[in-house]
Amino acid sequence: MDALRLRLASALEWIVAAAFLAATLGVASLILHDIRATPVRASGAPESAWKERLERARGPIERKRDAHEAGLQELSARWDALLDARAGIVERRPVLDALRERVLERNYINNLLAGIERELSS
Repeated sequence: MDALRLRLASALEWIVAAAFLAATLGVASLILHDIRATPVRASGAPESAWKERLERARGPIERKRDAHEAGLQELSARWDALLDARAGIVERRPVLDALRERVLERNYINNLLAGIERELSS
């Protein structure tokens, strides 16, 4: 019973963390989309105005990326420990699924940051 409770608590933590990550990245994506869609540059707005908006958007995303990378390292260590202990697929599967999801999220975060960098350098 305790093992089930531990698994449910762990799963709930991952769901909450994923929801917060999705919300933060969603806001950043909307800011980037707004900057791209709004003819700020074409309307003659000063370069400093739209670059400042991009810089403000980049900060929270970079902080999320750093926290996300720490979580990815933790999952990698758990995976390695399970392999070293010759754990069965039942024990390894949740960690493998979480690793897969984290890598996909990392790619999304990196793409957002690359988009901001492209806009800032153009």
